[in-house]
Amino acid sequence: MKTQKRHGRQARNTIQDERHANAWQPDERIPRLTSHLSQYIPHTLALLAFLLRALNITGESLWRDEIDTVRFSFTALSEMLGNLARNGFNGPLYHLLMRAWLSLAGVNDFALRYFSLLCGVAEIVLVFALARRLFGRRTALLATWFAAIAPVLIWYSGEGKMYTLQPALIVLALYALRRAVESRPWRLKIAALRTGRYWRFSAPISNLQSLNPWWAVFIVAVSLGYYVHLLTPLFLAVAAAFFLLWWLQSRYHIKGALLAVVLCTLPYVPMAVWQLPTFLAGTNTGHTFYPLSVTLFSLLYNWSLGLSEQLPPGAPAGYTWLAILAFAGIAVIGLAGSAVTLGAPANSTPHSRQNAVVTKEHIAPMHAFSSAVGVFMWLMLPMCLVFVISTRAPVFEPRYVLWSAPALYILMGAGLAWLLTHVSAFARVLFVLVSMVSLWGTAAQMLYPIRPDVSGAARYVAAHMQPDDLFMFQIPYTRYGFEYYLPMYAPALPVDPEPRPDDGLRTLQGLRERIVDAPYTNHGATTDDVNSQLLPMMFRQQRIWLVEVEASMWDERDLVRAWYDENMQQVERRELRGVTVTLYEITWKTSCFLPHVSVGEATPER
Repeated sequence: MKTQKRHGRQARNTIQDERHANAWQPDERIPRLTSHLSQYIPHTLALLAFLLRALNITGESLWRDEIDTVRFSFTALSEMLGNLARNGFNGPLYHLLMRAWLSLAGVNDFALRYFSLLCGVAEIVLVFALARRLFGRRTALLATWFAAIAPVLIWYSGEGKMYTLQPALIVLALYALRRAVESRPWRLKIAALRTGRYWRFSAPISNLQSLNPWWAVFIVAVSLGYYVHLLTPLFLAVAAAFFLLWWLQSRYHIKGALLAVVLCTLPYVPMAVWQLPTFLAGTNTGHTFYPLSVTLFSLLYNWSLGLSEQLPPGAPAGYTWLAILAFAGIAVIGLAGSAVTLGAPANSTPHSRQNAVVTKEHIAPMHAFSSAVGVFMWLMLPMCLVFVISTRAPVFEPRYVLWSAPALYILMGAGLAWLLTHVSAFARVLFVLVSMVSLWGTAAQMLYPIRPDVSGAARYVAAHMQPDDLFMFQIPYTRYGFEYYLPMYAPALPVDPEPRPDDGLRTLQGLRERIVDAPYTNHGATTDDVNSQLLPMMFRQQRIWLVEVEASMWDERDLVRAWYDENMQQVERRELRGVTVTLYEITWKTSCFLPHVSVGEATPER
């Protein structure tokens, strides 16, 4: 009886060891699904990612950064080429690409954002390929699911900026790096010695591989990334961390790595010429400096809940913190699970460990652990480097390190895959809850728009404006949004035949001359200062439109609106999402400010 019990315990332990070892195997399959059906899951996830991103692609107006994409994409070609080395200019290569794209697809909201959508879907496909290479199919499918429904990735796939192209290039670079360092054939024999808990590997240096094309893919992806976003050079630290963590294989590719370092450094030189002095001297960049804890919270909030601050109906107290802790906790399990799995292969004996040849099956646990640590470095290192840079020149915005977000979803996929192997029921419940959080974040971004409705404001003004009306924009940068949208809603009015070389926009003829500058009052300006600036321009025309978008950035005390309300006749005011449009007319009361203007001249015709 005791012998039977002992054999039973040994059998159970053997089964558990096999499940434990197979949790990280590259060739595992999804349980309870046939091979025929499971092969279509990645395609289904890619289609889902496309649909979620296309669903609301034109649901909101372009915001000022997207208008800049149009402006910078159609400036003079000589100026665009000069931007490649211009101090502080972000994304010159992206604007060159958008120039070609918009010339083919047309200049409109859909075409502008559809390019980002395509890059966003490509990023999801690359996340699957990378995660499968690192941790296996189960982890890859889970990571791809989390990335496909991530509200922050969906949001930026619907924005005409470089925040899907840059992450896609970085994921591609990591995939190429992995393919480059693992190209050494597994059939080569590696002597393995077990000392304590760790494996030591040795092989003759003569087994060095020749250069392979994946190094070229890595170099091209990184070099293009430099000129798509100015913080891409920080990725080199992440790539170096992965290379060192994969040392068991990467040490046979020193030649390729040194060549990659040289060829990735040369394209960075024009940027380093101005970036390094800017960092050393310390510069006021216009961004706010945030403590590291605030930076971490901001990123985790965006990557788990999205950009909307709307909570789901009936959300419990502390919903935000519970969601963030759930996402972070699963990622930590992904890292810890790989460490727990690290050890001797199942069913090995001390004698066999000293004389065995290491195969894929043997090295999988150690590879999973080193890859998990590398993905964790990918998650944390960019944030820390941006914080260090910000101590001299603040540059932090959550979207600037969006290329680290895939690391969170890959670690979450690894953590959930580990939980499915050990505590399946709990893992399934956790998967459903976390997915519901992401899906609500995606829905909230569609149901509760965030961007100011500049398009709606331009439509309203186009329906009511007269040929000689003046325009004042608060903040002044809003003018470019109106210059972009007004020709769409006033098709009967003449438009510039070609984009203006200084700002790249085609707008209504003569509109530029009828825009007056709004005074900046946040430096302590008084009502007398505002009066002295606004009074001379009052009698240029009898009607003026005051358009306020994020006006507190320019006039937090509303001195300009108060002056117009007091001294001019308010004809109509329209409140839209994030935009206030007011039409004013000169009345007999305001004509007395200038002695040489008679009441009859100043009173508008009725």
